[in-house]
Amino acid sequence: PPLLNSVDLFVMPSHAELQSIATLEAMASGLPILAANARALPELVKADVNGWLFTAGDIANAADILALSLAHRRRWPTMGTASRQIAKSHAHEKSVAQYVHWYQQAAYGYRTNLATEELAMAH
Repeated sequence: PPLLNSVDLFVMPSHAELQSIATLEAMASGLPILAANARALPELVKADVNGWLFTAGDIANAADILALSLAHRRRWPTMGTASRQIAKSHAHEKSVAQYVHWYQQAAYGYRTNLATEELAMAH
């Protein structure tokens, strides 16, 4: 996306992101990430790998982490590459396939348990 391609660093200060599609889009664009250490964001942002986490709601900590990231600006390209790799593991196709797998396992388990109960009741 043009907007994401015009920036060097993505910041997600929200403490209410569940999957954070915006963060995933920034990661897929190859950006290092600064994010609040809340909800699903720590699953996406690996400290010192593809970005940094700051304490949600703590403006002073966010400013400190921003200063840290600026001091390590030369690492941003490597972190951006890591972001892109992490984002690939969260692709929608993979997420849908995983949910289908879970539902199939649950349905199979239910059928197996039901058959076992019916067999036990028959004896």
